Amino acid sequence: MSKGMLGMLPLSAVRGPRDTLEANLAGEEGQEWLDALNRFLRKENPWEKPKLLKLLGTTTVPARTTSFVARDHFKVAKGKNDKVKISFVGDNFTNCFLKGEGKIEAPADSHNLAYHELVRRSLDLPVITELGGEAAAESTLADMWTMMEAQGSNEDGELLTNGHANILYVRDVSGGLRVVSLDWDDGGWYVNAFSISNPYEWHVNSRVFACNSVPSTVCPSDT
Repeated sequence: MSKGMLGMLPLSAVRGPRDTLEANLAGEEGQEWLDALNRFLRKENPWEKPKLLKLLGTTTVPARTTSFVARDHFKVAKGKNDKVKISFVGDNFTNCFLKGEGKIEAPADSHNLAYHELVRRSLDLPVITELGGEAAAESTLADMWTMMEAQGSNEDGELLTNGHANILYVRDVSGGLRVVSLDWDDGGWYVNAFSISNPYEWHVNSRVFACNSVPSTVCPSDT
């Protein structure tokens, strides 16, 4: 290698980009530039955002010939004869889905529900975007209840029962999309709901359910 050369490149050609990189690494967006540099060194696209979700599979929700009345199902129930143990129903969930007549969902044909593992901490809006938007992310309370019935006493199934959250996006009584969280604790299900704009980040290994996030999965309207 000749003096003043870096491989086949003159040092003058390298100095400018190097100085710019160092300045960017030392700036306010230094962590973003460091992450991008590390991806570049692994021969990855440094500006392609890593995926939030890993598709694990789909589960079939059977047809329902009657309306699903949320008030008839979501209530604290921990007796030995209760088939679906529920430890807690949050005030937000009550206000969004149970007040007055509460949420009533129409009968529905059999359909598939996709479930995903959250591989990076995230707010709800980026998750919804990756799923394909609100329509793709949406599912129903009846979908959730079907899975809860199958795991009403901590049986194995698609829902996590290890302390991590199960996440679904459901329309409330006024038609707004809400995030519904479901996790197993204290011998039963904990159920709550939040705004999709809330500042809480879901933890890695949470599980996200959605109807239309894969081409073969079509969810019926809940109205």
